[in-house]
Amino acid sequence: MSRYMRPIMISATAMFFGLGLVGSVTAAPVYCDEEDSSKNYMSIDDTQVDLCLAAGFEAGAGFGSNNDPFIGSSSDDGYQYLGKDEDENSTSSATDNDFNVNYTQSGDWRFDSEFWDQYDDGALGFKFGTGQQADNWFVYSLQSDVSSGDWEFFKTSSSNGGDGLSHVALLGKSPVAVPAPGTLALAAFGLVAMMFGGVRRRHNRSCEDA
Repeated sequence: MSRYMRPIMISATAMFFGLGLVGSVTAAPVYCDEEDSSKNYMSIDDTQVDLCLAAGFEAGAGFGSNNDPFIGSSSDDGYQYLGKDEDENSTSSATDNDFNVNYTQSGDWRFDSEFWDQYDDGALGFKFGTGQQADNWFVYSLQSDVSSGDWEFFKTSSSNGGDGLSHVALLGKSPVAVPAPGTLALAAFGLVAMMFGGVRRRHNRSCEDA
């Protein structure tokens, strides 16, 4: 190999291994909330969620009820309840499920991606049956534009009964501002007027030069 080609080959090799390292990076779990080993907790990959916003125990109906454990609390961060799914593999049982939130007991969740056309920020609330053992509800903020993923639940208590995911709720905040039709029409009219004015000025200048 010539002394001129050697630096090129070294650079190409370094780039190849560098790309390989980037490609080998895997998703990391975001736990909610594993700090207390005596309580149940759950996990979702950080490619799907950003943060665990809150977790706790609530014996009532859960998200969307009069005693919603998250909305209206000091931790809700301005989120509003948008609907939930209470029936695995189906959205037909929900009367307030406009974005078709859906889940499976095997560990999947999803909702309509059109949600992101209407809201800048999203979150998911999970409520589990745990035999009255804490924790049984968890809330994650979502990564932008993510509308499907998977979940994993870790039951640390020894109680029997009540196992399984009860429902998944969709939460949103910062609604996307949509200009009123009249505003768009006015802006278009102004743009046309500016273009027409520019044409007239150029025409008048040409006549004066003539």
